[in-house]
Amino acid sequence: MKKLLLFSLSFALLIILSAQESPPVLEFNNQSMIDNDDFILKQDYDMIWDYSESIWEHTRNVVYDYNEFNKPIEKYESWTDGRGPYKRTDLYYDNATNQYLEEERAYLYSDSAWVKDSKSLYYYDANNKRIQKIWQTHDGEQYVNEIKNDYAYDVNDNKIWSMMYYWEDGAWAENQEFDYQYDENGYLYKIESIAWVDEEWIKWQKSIYAYDTSNLLLSIESSKWDVETSGWLHPHHKQLYTYDQDNNRIIFIIQGWNEFDEFWYNQYKTTYYYLPVGNEVEKHVKSGINKSIENFETTEDEIIIDPGREGKVLTGIEVLLDSVLHTSVGDLEITLTHNGISVTIVSQTDNDGDNFITTKLSDQGVDTLAKGIAPFYGIYKPENSLSAFLETEPAGTWTLSIYDGVEGNTGTLKSWGLNLIYASGVSAIEDVDFNKSDLVVYPNPASSVCNLQPAVFSLQSSIVQVYDLNGKKLLEQHFPKGTSTPEIDVSELKNGIYFCKISSGRYSTTQKLIIQK
Repeated sequence: MKKLLLFSLSFALLIILSAQESPPVLEFNNQSMIDNDDFILKQDYDMIWDYSESIWEHTRNVVYDYNEFNKPIEKYESWTDGRGPYKRTDLYYDNATNQYLEEERAYLYSDSAWVKDSKSLYYYDANNKRIQKIWQTHDGEQYVNEIKNDYAYDVNDNKIWSMMYYWEDGAWAENQEFDYQYDENGYLYKIESIAWVDEEWIKWQKSIYAYDTSNLLLSIESSKWDVETSGWLHPHHKQLYTYDQDNNRIIFIIQGWNEFDEFWYNQYKTTYYYLPVGNEVEKHVKSGINKSIENFETTEDEIIIDPGREGKVLTGIEVLLDSVLHTSVGDLEITLTHNGISVTIVSQTDNDGDNFITTKLSDQGVDTLAKGIAPFYGIYKPENSLSAFLETEPAGTWTLSIYDGVEGNTGTLKSWGLNLIYASGVSAIEDVDFNKSDLVVYPNPASSVCNLQPAVFSLQSSIVQVYDLNGKKLLEQHFPKGTSTPEIDVSELKNGIYFCKISSGRYSTTQKLIIQK
């Protein structure tokens, strides 16, 4: 999954790189970038650093779609300033060979038509290693060659060489050659390149890779070769990476070096949002509301969820504020209510900017609204956790309440929604002859050890699995037939709410488990 980040370096990044004297080596070939089969990248948000205000400004939202094999097949990009769709990338995936065949991109023009823009063609050897990539652009009539890359590998399948060509005068012309170097553990730590300049090959650039103690990539620093001094200059470009507790990359930042004042300055940032594999997202959006938001009054709107979700376990809630228009969002307090539970999700953000536009409030968000600048786009943590709703049934009325507590500015609630997230891997499977009282976890809340009723465990083999609120499996324990005192060690779990799935024979049930120490 993490290899998706390769093609999320999008148009804004290309603008930055093209403005530099020579672009950095953006090569990601190391063992810390392997696929994570437990999560898929669903969205990312591109931001540009505003030097005048010293803040990050959202520029684009990117959404990914996958096939049944959890391979990305479409990337949809849209501007976050109201201009709407920008680009669609279709990825053609061959399930038999586990390869991407080609990639096409297109712009959405004012006449609402997708127009061909560019295409990437991939070629592989007998061992399914990519040995060539050709990038073409569309001139309005046909695709024409632009750039080609050839690759070579060692016996350990590490990329050790590549050559970049430009299409010139009807032929491929060599432009830049890359040499890859690995440490004793097989991790890429340096790339050096030479370039064809003025009819000769000269040293050009190097990139140094740094990792943390878990071998996750932390940074890449790129330096240029100084012909006059025959030495490497100070690194001019740096890429920084931040990860969550599941080793998913959640922040990517590009910085440049100011050689006059000697400091690193921000240029570009991407934040990433993931979902566990197997989760089902049920989206409920209500638009065209147009309810006014007045001073010292509460504006309410409801979404009603029908019943009929038997066998599903709710593992996540996301609130979609798309859109709440108000000329000073810091005046607002927003609350979500369902089944007698009320959670304040926005509370006077100390921000006098305008509007919530395509804003998602999720417990998995990286930053709170207090760290953002209106207008708000992208994913943020709510003021208070939404996990309280996971103890309720999703069916029924969900109410969004907006209170304007400051005089002078008003607004409009135009649309909002909910994402209800279910983990299909922990669904409860019931039977009319099944007595749930035979499968009970106690004590609940628990601190270090959970016990289970021994009745069923003494008759047949059983499995107990514990999941977190995101549907990620944390524990699994097998009990053979005849177990008289089944128990689970939960001492390593932190305080919070979990799901405990107990499977015995053809029966299964899922219970909420509270850890409290």
